[in-house]
Amino acid sequence: MTFEWLETGKITGLRVDHPDGLWDPKEYLQRLQKDDPTYVVVEKILSGGEQLPNGWKTEGTTGYDFFEPGERACSWMARTFRCLTGFIASSLAKI
Repeated sequence: MTFEWLETGKITGLRVDHPDGLWDPKEYLQRLQKDDPTYVVVEKILSGGEQLPNGWKTEGTTGYDFFEPGERACSWMARTFRCLTGFIASSLAKI
């Protein structure tokens, strides 16, 4: 259905979630761009200088990689909390 909508112009852009879970993400992204360039972004959180794989025909990512520093900070806060109190933060929801 997605390809039909692209061919008829019903949609002009796509977000592809977790493309690295596809059998061949590079080939799938190329098929989306086959006849007419389509605006395609992928949901792939890049971390630590990671780049999108070569050959992926996409405008880029959805931008979730900006969460990475926040996730590191939350992890640090959880470890600090556990060291200071002896509690695991997730166990407090049960109290």
